[in-house]
Amino acid sequence: MDVSKNNSFPFSNKLSSHLRKRAWLDDESLWQEFQSGDMDAYAFLYHTYSPTLYSYGRHLGGTHEQVKDSIQELFELLWNKKHKLSRVTFIRQYLIKSYRRMLLRTITQERKKHTDSFSPDFRIVPSTETNLIQQEISSEQQAKLIEAMNLLSVQQREALYLKFYQNLSYPDIAAAMKISIARVYNLISRAIHRMKTLLNSIWYLLILSLGII
Repeated sequence: MDVSKNNSFPFSNKLSSHLRKRAWLDDESLWQEFQSGDMDAYAFLYHTYSPTLYSYGRHLGGTHEQVKDSIQELFELLWNKKHKLSRVTFIRQYLIKSYRRMLLRTITQERKKHTDSFSPDFRIVPSTETNLIQQEISSEQQAKLIEAMNLLSVQQREALYLKFYQNLSYPDIAAAMKISIARVYNLISRAIHRMKTLLNSIWYLLILSLGII
């Protein structure tokens, strides 16, 4: 079931008053209402998490159409199988994990039509998330930050993004990326060390902005 009113992205943050009431629910209660067939709960999930999934999908290398269509496909699948889904404690983590798998499958299938193989990439680009740091550093410093992050490995970039932009825990990052928790700790530790070396003077502003300390 398509709950979007239009196909434009990014999404509007405006919710009707009856949908905003769902914001007071904890994740477990909201998920239970959705599973019971509550359309308002379903619409709230869509409008709340679609912007996050869209941004994540673009970072993963999906085109606008691939990202948008995968979001629609994911939410239609959730609605159609709502009674069979397991209990969810943290909705953001669950959706990111499910969406990553679905989008990468789509990208892989489409790119295989034109190339022999496809390796998932993860690029840091100017986006809504960069508003987190715009108040702390100049546009020139922000450009240096993005350039430095793109010098990290693909997995390091994705792990940093999920940790500091999406606020996922180490276990949730491991589940989303299908790697061990120890591997996540290692990726982030090495990425932070590399960023310190690359950024020098603006590192302190960065860690304040992203809450690394």
